[in-house]
Amino acid sequence: MINSDLPYVWWQQMEYEIGCQLKQQYEASAHQRQQDEFIQAQTQVQSQIQPALGVSVENEGGPLPNTSAEKTNNILL
Repeated sequence: MINSDLPYVWWQQMEYEIGCQLKQQYEASAHQRQQDEFIQAQTQVQSQIQPALGVSVENEGGPLPNTSAEKTNNILL
């Protein structure tokens, strides 16, 4: 125990203030850790999705038929 001329209430207040500061620091570090984990997970998902975005389309049936305005004028209504 610390011998001091300060009243006991002062020591209680200091203990409370220090506890609040420690709690705030703990919550801030936990929040930062959660943000870091989220960014890491997001990066992993994006790295898995990126290769899938390079989809190539192959046309097996040849070119599409000509659908110009001249051909569509012959349609009877």
